Amino acid sequence: MIFLFYIFLWGSEIYSSWVIFYIRRELKKLQLVERRLEIDSFYSKIKYYPILLTIWWTPPSINRILQMIGARDDGYAFVFDVLHIFCESSYGFCNMLMYALNPKVKKIIMEKVKKIFEKDSQQPSVDVEDSLKTGKII
Repeated sequence: MIFLFYIFLWGSEIYSSWVIFYIRRELKKLQLVERRLEIDSFYSKIKYYPILLTIWWTPPSINRILQMIGARDDGYAFVFDVLHIFCESSYGFCNMLMYALNPKVKKIIMEKVKKIFEKDSQQPSVDVEDSLKTGKII
């Protein structure tokens, strides 16, 4: 079962890398000057997927291979187990960061943050000493 999972995982990695670079090559051949910005934006969204997949699934793959062949040293077994757990569990979060934080989403988030801080700055400041003198609660 583990063997089949990693065959499909790395097979999809190789296939997605080939497709992404094939798309880039074909888009460069078109030389659409008026749509160049759209093409670059599209490619910038997908070009890091194979890199992310490779980085975050290499330690678990190495750990599984070492487990299958029984070549794990006790000193390194813990390190590979920790890397395996960390990479496998954080892959989804890193994937979300890569795709969700594109320029449009970043702009929306920054606008919301600015609105929050603008609301805070628009509220009148209350002087503690004045409130103590007048007896009003802040």
